[in-house]
Amino acid sequence: MRFSVAPAAPELPSSIATREESAGPETAPPGPFEGRESVTYGEFIEELRRVADELADTPEVRRGYERLLSEYQLTSADVSPQTYSRVRLVFEATRDGGFWGIRWDITDRMPWSDAIWEQWRAHDWTKEEEAATSPLSVETDTTPGRAASRDDAASEAARETTPREVIPRAAAPREVTSPTAVAECDELSALFALLARDLEIDGFVGLFWPTWNHTVAVWQVPRSAGGAGQGPAGDARILVPTSQIWLSRQATLGTREFKTNRVVFPYRRRDLRPEAELPGPLVRALVDRARRYGPLSDEQLLARRNRLGGS
Repeated sequence: MRFSVAPAAPELPSSIATREESAGPETAPPGPFEGRESVTYGEFIEELRRVADELADTPEVRRGYERLLSEYQLTSADVSPQTYSRVRLVFEATRDGGFWGIRWDITDRMPWSDAIWEQWRAHDWTKEEEAATSPLSVETDTTPGRAASRDDAASEAARETTPREVIPRAAAPREVTSPTAVAECDELSALFALLARDLEIDGFVGLFWPTWNHTVAVWQVPRSAGGAGQGPAGDARILVPTSQIWLSRQATLGTREFKTNRVVFPYRRRDLRPEAELPGPLVRALVDRARRYGPLSDEQLLARRNRLGGS
């Protein structure tokens, strides 16, 4: 009796095999600190730094970085992309109408961030965690590819179809508009300065009084190459408008609408120590918003601020 050996099944191209292996239901990876009732401030800062550094290579953050270097005659030796991304992220998060939900109003409190953290601890963040998030989508352009083997009739009949281009397209972030805390200009500036300092940026941040009754923040950066600057020894002083008080609606990070020739007071107060515990839902919500809103353009974030801000 003659036995015939069946021809081996043609090997699947790797792209098809990969798609078949991953064809099961998609499950989103757990976010940071998933299920934890509390997270330390130090852990929160580490995660926020990680998010900011990942955003440093995104197109809109890179565009803002190059613009800042040009406008303030700085070099990459003066300000790294990671430092700029950290400053930009906490500025857009903590400003009046920013994506962490703080609104400006007169409070007559001390120029610290304590009251903001107290309000955040009392805020119900679980409702936000329960809301559905917009999924990522991809566009694929499927075109017939080459046959696996020109001499193999079976593979000639079954040509490979492969994605020619896969373009990640982030859906618009889920809009969150309800206020999470109310604070005055000096409290907003203190919160920004606290976080920027603890994220370990180039230069230093401090509080600045352009007038006796108004506070913003200033980011001061030494210029390695010298030159005529706005601060001592040629330092660049970059205005951080944590509210729009006495500023135009176009004013944003780096605006020159206030002169910065007065004293800048470095923010040295430890509003929270690394071991201080924060509610888990609070930290997860702040990190989630940073990831979702951080990649947006300056123009998109400013339009949102002007729509939701109290100043």
